[in-house]
Amino acid sequence: MEFLSLNLRTFKKVFFQCLTINLLVIAASYTSMILGLPYLLPVHLTRNFTSFFLIIMIIPAVVYTQRLKKDLAGLEEITDFEEKVTRYEKIYKNRLYWFLFSCIISCVLYVLSNRSTFLFYAVFDVAITFPYYPNKAVFQRELKNDEIIFY
Repeated sequence: MEFLSLNLRTFKKVFFQCLTINLLVIAASYTSMILGLPYLLPVHLTRNFTSFFLIIMIIPAVVYTQRLKKDLAGLEEITDFEEKVTRYEKIYKNRLYWFLFSCIISCVLYVLSNRSTFLFYAVFDVAITFPYYPNKAVFQRELKNDEIIFY
């Protein structure tokens, strides 16, 4: 029987780095608006282009999600567990970096437009990272292997 081991330290490190940066960016953008930093886009422009900004954020998210599904499906073809973990680590990091990028863009749009909708999207980006906290259930589901041992 072969033991399939996985080091959680690298996954947790990336998770907490991205989570910390996300929270700091949200806090900084919210604080800057509370302290009276003037928003940079005129109100009539933000009202007209809010839908445009939202579409601009949604299209890349849909494209990225499709690519992520394809990458995860590609993991099933790999038989060597170490190679599978190496590829999954890259996918995992890219997923968290995507959430980080999305949160930063939402906060920038919040500061530019003073539209609280973008702040809610940033908070949502943080909330959807929590199901990807490195744990046994996540790895078993995405690597499709129930015999993983963690160290």
